[in-house]
Amino acid sequence: MSGGPGESRAEAYPESGRVSAALDTAVGRLFVQRTSSLLCPKLDHQTRFLEPWLSNSSSLASNQIIKTMSSQRDQDLKTLEQLNLDYLASDQNSNVARYEELLAPEFTASLPDYNLYDRSAFLDMVRKKRPFTDLECSDVQITLLGDVALIHARMTLKTLKGVKKEGRYTDEYHRVGGKWLCIGANVISENITFEM
Repeated sequence: MSGGPGESRAEAYPESGRVSAALDTAVGRLFVQRTSSLLCPKLDHQTRFLEPWLSNSSSLASNQIIKTMSSQRDQDLKTLEQLNLDYLASDQNSNVARYEELLAPEFTASLPDYNLYDRSAFLDMVRKKRPFTDLECSDVQITLLGDVALIHARMTLKTLKGVKKEGRYTDEYHRVGGKWLCIGANVISENITFEM
């Protein structure tokens, strides 16, 4: 059926309008696909050209990060090994001044006499004559957990009567402002305070 004199073709044949729109959309999609197919090879070529450089740069950066982390870890282990030796020497020789540098304000020590000492009480105890000699460590194992470190070790000493004793300890360290401080000491051994 044809429309009246003033009726447009789209109004007379609404389906033709939808077909035209669909055709426009299809043509548009074809144009985009065709354009993309023409451009992508060029982009792909540029990307392939850059890939070796990007890959090498990424590899170099990764290697540098690994080296830096490895170097920091080695330095931390070296520092903690020395702190462990300083801790034992300070205990043996009643070196309160060195302990003042080693111990964090929140430091606590759990000792074989079944008491828990805070920093102040521990330093008061260290000022007194030590009930042992020849304090040494062995089988030292250091575990790094970011800014926290655990030091596990076996220890040997002699009572003032010359009797050899053994035990184990675990010390905890925390890095604060780039400096390692001891925050806890836990000792497992026979109580020697009664054998002085």
